[in-house]
This record gives sequence, structure tokens and C-alpha cells, in this order.
Amino acid sequence: MKIIESRFCFANRIGDKIVINKNLKKFPELYDNVINHEKSHVTNNLKEDVKIDMRHLRKMSLNQLRLRLIFSIIYPLSILQISPVWFYNKKMYFDITLILTWSVLFLIFSVYFALLILL
Repeated sequence: MKIIESRFCFANRIGDKIVINKNLKKFPELYDNVINHEKSHVTNNLKEDVKIDMRHLRKMSLNQLRLRLIFSIIYPLSILQISPVWFYNKKMYFDITLILTWSVLFLIFSVYFALLILL
């Protein structure tokens, strides 16, 4: 698997490539965790990828969360990880997991604000 360094996001897997933030090497514990997570993804199986992401979130320690927060503050471009659309090599990519996540959040907030207006 080829690892390509970037200044944006934490990491994403594109086929047999992992695009990872080059600054993560300054955080070895976080770097290893992110690389292992991206390697665990399988291509073209959305259902399995969502399960892997959910398992990863449940297992994430407070220390990992703290390191991610510190990293995001020091390297703000890494926050682009939460964007459902991103560009690599002049191509546009869509993260269906994040599209679904943002859609659900939008729906929840829409219902909440609609209820506030009606009540």
C-alpha cells in the first residue's frame, strides 16, 4: 500500500493509496493509529467501511481524542477531514460516510428548529 503525504485532513484511503497528513509523523502514537485504521478499510464495501469507522470511534481512547484535538489546533487544515467532499490530484472525491453523517445531522437540526418554531 502506497502512502502519500499531504497537508490536508488526517488521512483517507483511495483504492490502494493512503493520503495522510505529513505532520502526523510528529505525533508517532497518533500516526500509527491512523495508518492502522486506514489500512483496515476495504475498498468498494461501504457497509464494512462504516462498521470499521464505528468500531474505531468506540475504541478510541481519551488520549487519542486529546491528541487529535491538539493536532487539529496546531494544524487547522486537518479539520478538512470532516468535509464530505475533497480534492486530490485535480479530482473530486466523495466520502459517502460523511455525506450520510452530515445528512442525518441536518435532518435532526431541521426537526429541532421546526419544533422550536411551531411550539
